[in-house]
Amino acid sequence: MSSYCTMAEAAEYMSTRFGADAWYSAAKLPFPVISEIIFTSGSTGTKYSITVVTDEYGTGSIVTTIYTGTSANTEFGTWLLEDVNSKLYEVTYYLDEDEAQQFYISQRSVVSPQYQALVTATAAIDRLNFIGTILVEGQTNQFPRTGATEVPDNIKIACMEEALSLLEGRDPNMEFENLRMLTQTYANVKSAFDPGIVAEHIISGITSSIAWRYIRPYLRDLNSTRFNQV
Repeated sequence: MSSYCTMAEAAEYMSTRFGADAWYSAAKLPFPVISEIIFTSGSTGTKYSITVVTDEYGTGSIVTTIYTGTSANTEFGTWLLEDVNSKLYEVTYYLDEDEAQQFYISQRSVVSPQYQALVTATAAIDRLNFIGTILVEGQTNQFPRTGATEVPDNIKIACMEEALSLLEGRDPNMEFENLRMLTQTYANVKSAFDPGIVAEHIISGITSSIAWRYIRPYLRDLNSTRFNQV
């Protein structure tokens, strides 16, 4: 799985758009998501940071480093610790019977709806027909493309906006089916749809009109065809 942006980028973007923690509140997770657990050693008074890394075999492990920041210590409890690849691990921070601070990491997979939405949004974007060619033969995604070495910020924003749309319950298949609806009646209210006016983003598999406005400048004519080398 791959995404045009990381969970951290999405969280920062959504916090500026909607407020703090908006990204993680968009879908229910069993425990709060944090990037590190901060604690103070009772014996030395030194502050430490606990993070999680995933090795080449997919196993998560705890890494302890000296903490030099200013954040307060983390409360005891169970948290979802996020590694650099947006994988989530349940980590329980507690005091044992000898009043010693302990950390237990569960290898049970925790699937983040947010990251799944980012991956799905990236796949939807990559199905479109973009101007230019991919930067490196065999690269995973359609961006970066020739003339650039990084994914454009607008494509990242489009990915995050489409992910948010998916988390809010919009289904691309349902949106497409609705294009064929001529009339809709609810109670005494009747709505009519003009089938001659086709929403470009829906017909192209993008549910968010905001995302589409960021994507559209990078696209070829919608009637053109893209051929991939095999």
